[in-house]
Amino acid sequence: MFNQAVQKFKRLSRTARYATYSVSAYLVYCLLLGALAPYLIKQQLPKQLSELIGKQVTLQEVSINPVTLALTLEHFDVLDETQSLISFEYF
Repeated sequence: MFNQAVQKFKRLSRTARYATYSVSAYLVYCLLLGALAPYLIKQQLPKQLSELIGKQVTLQEVSINPVTLALTLEHFDVLDETQSLISFEYF
């Protein structure tokens, strides 16, 4: 069954195959940038930034729109021992 699908795909025109490759690459790009990158940023940004500046950093939510390349950070705080140095709800 898989071999039949491969043979049918190979019989498609070059344009149709390139379109399939392009759409597949775009979907992988959207998946990586829209799902994997926010997860990694949410896990690593507070940790790495805390080590870099020596203050506690918190971040609740990260989202990336892969189509518009919009990055959204929610509830970001850089905390000193007694107060918040930098804080924003939505950026």
